[in-house]
Amino acid sequence: MSLRSSLRRGAITLISAGVLVGMAGAPAPAAPGDIKYFKNSSGTDIASFQWNADPHPGIAGESVRICDLESDGWFITVKVTLASTGAQIIVADTQGNPAWYCTPWIRQNDAPEGAQLNVTVKKVRAGDSRLLDFFPVWA
Repeated sequence: MSLRSSLRRGAITLISAGVLVGMAGAPAPAAPGDIKYFKNSSGTDIASFQWNADPHPGIAGESVRICDLESDGWFITVKVTLASTGAQIIVADTQGNPAWYCTPWIRQNDAPEGAQLNVTVKKVRAGDSRLLDFFPVWA
């Protein structure tokens, strides 16, 4: 390797490192929550869920988006309820859509700010439903 190639690679490495350090130091804008993935018994992702507690450009607060990630004859359903009363906040599903379909962001009812909400995610097919997960989120 020539000295010129070595210097060029070194300069590229330093510039890349500088860009990464600069990016790491800049605060990121608050964005919708992390995506939670659900797997089948062989470890393949079959569905995803994303919660957005607070308004974000183009996305309402207290909204969800779900995706069906496998062509297996099942659809994905999610129900979000107020933990204190069981009141339904959001119900959404991917029924009638092909695999790899993601719903738009869905917002249906208000929840008190900071309230705990319970999320139930299931896969459903021909009268059969299977729980994928039950977990809390906060408004």
